[in-house]
Amino acid sequence: MQTFKEFFRVNEDFNLDDKPSREDADKIQRLVRLVKDINNRVDRVQSELEQHDFSREEAEILKSEIATLARDLESTRLPPDAEGMAGTGYTALSGLKFNDEQVQNTVREAAEILMSIIKS
Repeated sequence: MQTFKEFFRVNEDFNLDDKPSREDADKIQRLVRLVKDINNRVDRVQSELEQHDFSREEAEILKSEIATLARDLESTRLPPDAEGMAGTGYTALSGLKFNDEQVQNTVREAAEILMSIIKS
């Protein structure tokens, strides 16, 4: 099976009219919503003086949600706009700094899993 990037390199004429299945489209929309939520939270946290907005539990939940999506999207053709959005989510998560080392590590792991969605 081709990776997302290989698919789009080989099929440069990819047309969004070639719609994914309903199930795949739902998974892609879950990814888009999750990344929008990440970006909104990152924007809010960055505007605050202290950048430790995630609790340990929230960081674990975020990591779990991203891991579930990574599994669910493993064989799904990801449209370029969703791939780009996932990239911005990765960048946002990677740039956050937390006072709690466990939260920092969990968010870093979540970002790495999000990158695996992009690279797979």
